[in-house]
Amino acid sequence: MDCKTSLSLGLSMEQKRRNIILLQRTFVIAMTCLAGAFWLIWRGPQPVIQGTKLLKDITPFWYMFSAFPILGILVADGASLLQKAQADRGSKRFTKSLYALELGIHIILLVLLSSIRLKFQWGISGHALLLGYFLLRKSLFQQPNHPWQKVELMVGWLIFGVIVYTKVFIWQDSSSLAQGTLLGVVIALSPLVYRKMKTHETSPDKNECV
Repeated sequence: MDCKTSLSLGLSMEQKRRNIILLQRTFVIAMTCLAGAFWLIWRGPQPVIQGTKLLKDITPFWYMFSAFPILGILVADGASLLQKAQADRGSKRFTKSLYALELGIHIILLVLLSSIRLKFQWGISGHALLLGYFLLRKSLFQQPNHPWQKVELMVGWLIFGVIVYTKVFIWQDSSSLAQGTLLGVVIALSPLVYRKMKTHETSPDKNECV
């Protein structure tokens, strides 16, 4: 086998591997969105929340659903980390498993905070909380060799822009928007994530998707 044939074969295998990863991510995101849609339908119409006050207006279905593609991307990131941890050995396996656990804890925390904020009279937006976390995390860990991550980040900014417009100009609720975004950023800047960022600076893994 000559060098050109070997190189061509290697590129072909790499492309197949990337296609498989992309299909896996798409499946996880789609399943998260589907589960979210069924949950919203089961839950029924919900009133608009202005800070901690319930308004008479009904929250549009598209607004509530817009959180699930973002949540699905984070779940797909966690699944990717777990998959890579299984493929490694020794300290790398432990480290990636720890990162997957960290992301899982963050996802659970974001969902819990979004769900119980009314019970404890917290004036934060659940959508802003999720998007503040997502946009900072994706911006910090963006990998140039994964073009779909740029698409995911663009989708996040687009949804965030729509949420900002709706909150500020339609529902006049800039306070919960700002507080939710700030809290999401704080969670994204946890010590474990910071250590992960330093690891990427010293020994970047171009195939890692976080």
